[in-house]
Amino acid sequence: MISQVPFLDIVTQARRGSPIVTLRMLYAAVRGGHLPAVGQPHEAAFINAPHSERGWRHVVAIGEDSRWRDRVSARWLLGRPFRPVRAARTLHCPWLVCVGGADRVAAPGPAIRAARRAPHGELRVYPGVDHFHIYDGPEHEAVITDEIEFLRRHVGDPATRESRAAAR
Repeated sequence: MISQVPFLDIVTQARRGSPIVTLRMLYAAVRGGHLPAVGQPHEAAFINAPHSERGWRHVVAIGEDSRWRDRVSARWLLGRPFRPVRAARTLHCPWLVCVGGADRVAAPGPAIRAARRAPHGELRVYPGVDHFHIYDGPEHEAVITDEIEFLRRHVGDPATRESRAAAR
């Protein structure tokens, strides 16, 4: 399993906006409304960390044939808090956790601690890298290199498997 700049705990990782922004988000949830997925720090949006809107829109722009809409149901804010970080100790598969050291969307600390708690966790921290930097440019290449190396060690090299199958 591979996690890139993972958001694993809404309680400890989420960026906290102003009380007014929080109230706007909860009001939308109570009335069954929707919120933008991304916005500015003063706006009621699920991702509103500084500079995140520009990063999100860049990722969408480089995608092929994106059908993305800037709209998310707010109702899930009223449910049980999203906290998969608590399951890290119970993971029995290899897990590569790629963390942006300067991530302003998903604070790095909880993901780092989760990777260290997982029995087969492997951690890669990319210093100075913010949440959306890993989807393009040199940061993307570094993450992809680490992910391919991880997959080769845990799944195997497809070229090696093909040559073994041809030899049979």
